[in-house]
Amino acid sequence: MAYNRVTASSTLDRLLTFEEYRFYNDGTDIRYELERGKLIPMPTPSALHIQICKFLAYWLDRYIIDRDLEFMATSDLGVRTGDDRSRIPDAVVCSRSRWNNIRDRSGAAVLDLGETPVLVVEVTSQNWRDDYILKRAEYAIAGIPEYWIVDANQKRVRILTHRECSPHDAERP
Repeated sequence: MAYNRVTASSTLDRLLTFEEYRFYNDGTDIRYELERGKLIPMPTPSALHIQICKFLAYWLDRYIIDRDLEFMATSDLGVRTGDDRSRIPDAVVCSRSRWNNIRDRSGAAVLDLGETPVLVVEVTSQNWRDDYILKRAEYAIAGIPEYWIVDANQKRVRILTHRECSPHDAERP
């Protein structure tokens, strides 16, 4: 697919398709999630939020490497959660083969429907309701087997599992 630049002015009056979202570029460093076809700008993270995300990515990666597992952890991977929805979790764990598949695609690095990661992690910020309610439901519907909510204000980590989906289901080629 050829790269077609979609600009902010051309998206104000209409909703974006998932493909348009994958190739969206407004020339800024702002990252967007897609919610019901609308671009939702990601808030600028606090220093604490950044520190927690780096800590999690490091320890998840270290755990994976120490056990020579065929997974990888990253903080810059999007996850499509519906026809017109895509999220950018604070951390994602997926198989190396799944990462290799999306690495070679043009456009944004987003796992598509059917390319479910084994784990997504959200660190709460000012939009904590999204993490506890909206994203929790979206990740469950998308069949993601495990979702962590890291709440620095409450000094708590919630680990949620999706009973109908095993980690092996999420990593089928």
